[in-house]
Amino acid sequence: MPKCSIKQIIMDYSKYSSSFSIDWLEVEITLNENSNQQTIRRKVIEASRRFGLNIPDEEDIKQDPEKNPTHIKPSITLESSGGACKVFKFKLFDIQYKKQVIDTINALHDEKNISEVKFTAIEIARDFRSMEKLRDLANREHAELLAHYYKFMRKPASNNHRVYDLIYKSTDGVLSKAWLINHFTLSDTTIWIGSQKKYNGQQADPVAQRLYNKVTDRNKPLDPSTHRARFEITLQGKGMPFSDIGGLMAFKLETQASHFYLSKLTDAEKLEIAFNPLKKLIFNKKQQIGAPQCIGMKSIQIGKNRLKVGKFYKGIEADKTENRKIKTDLENLTKSLNRNMK
Repeated sequence: MPKCSIKQIIMDYSKYSSSFSIDWLEVEITLNENSNQQTIRRKVIEASRRFGLNIPDEEDIKQDPEKNPTHIKPSITLESSGGACKVFKFKLFDIQYKKQVIDTINALHDEKNISEVKFTAIEIARDFRSMEKLRDLANREHAELLAHYYKFMRKPASNNHRVYDLIYKSTDGVLSKAWLINHFTLSDTTIWIGSQKKYNGQQADPVAQRLYNKVTDRNKPLDPSTHRARFEITLQGKGMPFSDIGGLMAFKLETQASHFYLSKLTDAEKLEIAFNPLKKLIFNKKQQIGAPQCIGMKSIQIGKNRLKVGKFYKGIEADKTENRKIKTDLENLTKSLNRNMK
């Protein structure tokens, strides 16, 4: 059983700078008459670039169409020899202002006879960047932050937790804090909470969460100085907070703050863990299980393995200081997104 120190118990957020962003917004357009995928793709690229959205060049589109932000796909395929249809979905990435989205939609209206526009999903990200200048140490600090965020997240979206691209023969030690730090440091681990897409016959969840060490962007390596720890949420279906232009204009990101909220150990619990051998033993045991320590779920599902979580950890309380910062940062992002609106 590894020893537990005060340093392991307390997360020092001052070692990081953090920021929020809208990673992407999914749009569904319905046309009055059929069109083909190539035409709509070209129109979306032209309109998006005109209003400053981050759209890669044609070479990227050919290399990686599935991962590309301008990957246009018909959501309803009609029986037509040319593969034409009326309904298309696409994602707009790296949005700085709501006006960019509205101007892009208006430009498409001018080019195509659109009968309906819907917003069907949105992804909101929180990035942490270590202030450590040495890259190896910064990467380790990113891993420690991710492990802490997972263990102390206040509102997991689901009891379905998945570790991307890894298969386990045993659940012993899986997702312990030490295991998480080691694998996040290697940047080979992504934890999904809930499903962004259909998975093993299950429907996508209205809210899905993801934690990972971001070292690439759209399959391209990032400069090491821009590596960061990322926690993101996807809202879709019943979880989507708006569906039309009016809803987008009124949308306030701070209404989704609870998805990012964190818990912490109470001061009394920290002292108990530090100086009471029995409490220390219980806390170390809690560090070996996969679930966040602040919730009352009886178990979590990881692939075919179900891990028992146990009872609510009583020495936990809301991290009011950090959660207040989360809400304030989201309020500031809302103000920034609303700039340039008439």
